[in-house]
Amino acid sequence: MLDETGGAIHTRNAFAALVGRVHGALVREEVFGLRRTGTDRVEVRTQRGLHTHDHAVVCAGTGTRSLAGGLGVTIGMRVAMLMHLTFAVRGEPPAALPTLQDSSGAFGERGAYATPYPGNAHYSVGLSDDVDLTAPGGAEQLAALTERTRRYAETALPGLDPTPVGYVHCRITELPWHPDGCAVWQAGPVTMIAGHNLFKQAPALGQDLAEIALGAPVSPHLGPEAQLGAPQQDGEEG
Repeated sequence: MLDETGGAIHTRNAFAALVGRVHGALVREEVFGLRRTGTDRVEVRTQRGLHTHDHAVVCAGTGTRSLAGGLGVTIGMRVAMLMHLTFAVRGEPPAALPTLQDSSGAFGERGAYATPYPGNAHYSVGLSDDVDLTAPGGAEQLAALTERTRRYAETALPGLDPTPVGYVHCRITELPWHPDGCAVWQAGPVTMIAGHNLFKQAPALGQDLAEIALGAPVSPHLGPEAQLGAPQQDGEEG
């Protein structure tokens, strides 16, 4: 399948644009816990103080589970590690580079993907497998995954220099019903969202979360009971 209108998300550019919109309003603090005070206020305990707010939205990745637990909300979440290798493109950077998803198995792997960096001088390559670093042998498994990724790039993508120039390690948070599952939990004035690959859906999810923070109910399709992303009866994903 070829989608000529597809492309990579330029994550750093997106972050810079979003941060620029709220420049001066951001406060960087480590949050240790949340506590409901009454029925309509939430106390946020940070490294350097206590802050009370009308509403809190928790989108803390691997930290969401523990913050939710402090409010009596259980979020079943699998935490693991994905790894991407960065390779230099041989020669002059081309004017355009495709993103790639390869499930053919023709080059030794049945789940591989790749995407160009801005400027097209470098290419990021990853495999669909992930590793639980807390499990016995997790570090060795990650090293083996690194080598498999390097071999795939060397075999399948001869336009790349096969020596990696960078390593990107990403924690992933998966819900039980599907690797791309997503859900929103609410505990009074606290809204919590969890799932994997949420950045891809950020514009729509951000609108929904903003409306919830301003008083709208959680949409039925976002509640955990809806199991958004789970396979439907006809084999399609919800």
